[in-house]
Amino acid sequence: MIKEKLLILIVIFSLISCVSKQKDNDLNECKFKMSYYQNNIPSDFSFTINYEGAHAYNFDSNTKNIEKLISIDRKQADTTIVLKENEKEIIWKKIKNTDVLKYPLNYESNVWGEITPSTSYNVKFHFNGTTKIINWTKNTESYSCREAKKLYELISIIDSIIINKPEYRHLPKETFAWE
Repeated sequence: MIKEKLLILIVIFSLISCVSKQKDNDLNECKFKMSYYQNNIPSDFSFTINYEGAHAYNFDSNTKNIEKLISIDRKQADTTIVLKENEKEIIWKKIKNTDVLKYPLNYESNVWGEITPSTSYNVKFHFNGTTKIINWTKNTESYSCREAKKLYELISIIDSIIINKPEYRHLPKETFAWE
């Protein structure tokens, strides 16, 4: 009888210890994210995006250069696009909300089968001395899980800011389309 009670107490203390360790891990992860995802835009913040879909372009926020694909034979037009501070803040806020550090290098949303044609996104974010690359090239039209939806929203915000810039709109129109 005493052995059974002792065994029960050991199990209870072990469970409490596990829960306490998990809380410590959660707290440490929270502190880590808070230091990485600070409120202000980090001084080394930059990103590149390679967007291939209904329109296609490569943009590098460091060089401010955008190359737009304008024909099926891979002809490109390029110009310079400068992001305003409020546009960077919008992007940074969404990066924090999306928690880009949790995504794998080659991300794929969970769907049955493959959706084609599918837009392709290759993004690289740099902040606080860390570079995070995310390649999302399959099933980008499916937002069946929260992570896919959040990543799509982040990319859509970046895309919307870029394609609505006057510099982008003055580039030649594309001469190709998906069928």
